[in-house]
Parts: sequence; C-alpha cells; structure tokens
Amino acid sequence: MTSSTHPSNASDPIAALVLQVGGAVAIAVGLIDFSSVAFPIGDLSSRPWVIDTTRQLIDRGIVPAMGIALLFWGFWMETRTGVNRSWRRGVGIATLTLSAVLGLMFLILAPTHLLTVRAEAQDTLARITREARAAEQQLDSPEFKNNLQRQQATFRAQMEELLRDDARFNEFINSNQFEERQKEFMRRLKANPNDLDTVIRQRATDFPLQLLGRIRTRRQELETRARTTALRLGIQTGTSGIALGVAYVAIAWLGLGMKPPQPRRRRRAA
Repeated sequence: MTSSTHPSNASDPIAALVLQVGGAVAIAVGLIDFSSVAFPIGDLSSRPWVIDTTRQLIDRGIVPAMGIALLFWGFWMETRTGVNRSWRRGVGIATLTLSAVLGLMFLILAPTHLLTVRAEAQDTLARITREARAAEQQLDSPEFKNNLQRQQATFRAQMEELLRDDARFNEFINSNQFEERQKEFMRRLKANPNDLDTVIRQRATDFPLQLLGRIRTRRQELETRARTTALRLGIQTGTSGIALGVAYVAIAWLGLGMKPPQPRRRRRAA
C-alpha cells in the first residue's frame, strides 16, 4: 500500500520555510533598527534626546513582533507536516526569551517617555511664563517709556507738518494708498487741530495696553501648543509602548508555558 496526502501538503514545507526566513529577517531588521536608534548613547540628561529616542524605538517596535509571529507560524506549519528539526526548540525558546526582554524594555520605555514628556512640558510652560512676565515688565521700564515719548514726539511733528502743508494734505486725501477711515481721521484733525493733543494722549495710553494684550495672547497660544504637543506625544507614543510591552510579554508567557505541538500523523490508505 502507498501513503496518500492532501494535494496542498506538498507545498507546506516550502511555505513553512518561507515564513521562518521572513520572520527571522524581520526580527533581525528590527533589532538592527533598535541598535541604530539607541547607539551611540546620547546625553541621558537631555530630555529632547530621551523623548526622540524612546519615540523612535517604540515606533519601530511592531517589526520584531511581526517577525516572531511569522517565525512561529512557520514552525507550526512545519510541525503539521511531520518535520521535526532538532534546533527548532532551541530557536523557539531563544525567540520567546527575546520577546520577554523586548516586552520589559517597552514597559520601561513607555513610562520613561511619559514622565520625560511631562517634565519637558512643565519646563516649557515655565519658560513661556518667565518670558511673558519679562516682556510685561519691559512695558514699565524707563527705556520703554522714553522710547514711547520719542515716538509720540515724532508722530506729533509729522502730523503738525502735514496739517500745515495744504498741498501735502490734499495729496494724502487724494491718494489711493490710504484707507478711507485714515482720510476721515485727517479731515477731522484738519477741522479741529486742537484734537491732536487728545489723540496723542490716547495713543500713549492705548499702545502699552495693545502690547500687553498681544503678549498675553501669545503666551496663551504658546501654552496651548505646548500642552497639545505633550498630550499628543504622551498618548500616541506612551500608549503604543505599553501595548507593545504587554504584547511581547504575553507572547513570551504563552509560548514558554505552552506544550510543543505533536507532529500530525499521516493517514494510510487501504
């Protein structure tokens, strides 16, 4: 009597070998990527370096996981065909041990990344606050007030000269370079030159308030941007790192605690 097999079984050993090779390559490429990102080790006290390095490592974390899955898929297919290789168990244990190590690594990297991002965001917010307060204090400094007085004196001289010179005044009114509200303002000053003092005093009062408003608006924009960036980095990279860590540890735990599959017996035709 001759043994009979399912027609598709003839290609099983080749498919299993392809999966094993592909898995081994993916694992190797992933480890090489990890090495290229982590080494040479930079300044561990530099938060930007720590944030960027942990982010890149976590972003590359899925490649070895896919390699491990392909490798064990190939082992499983090979076992079903009845092929038993002596080195397969050793490679499997080594791969699962690697999975456990990677899992612990990601479980350390994720909280490290989150804490570093939080600390960097706090420093950024503190720096923004210091710079904004320094800018606000400049508004009360003698240098700013003297500069404002010089600007107002220059503005007064220009306006008085323009109001006295009818030719230049008419040229201003008829020019297309200025808006209608500016022309209307000049017409009112031309009719009531004494209002110029009121205008200059109002400008001296409004200008610091406008600068103060801009400083505070800019501060709010920078604080919002810093918080948004920290939140995005924390959620995206931190969550991915925790998920990868749990997945790698689960693979190692399940794989090391699972009994090796028994080869499938071939049926013999009568």
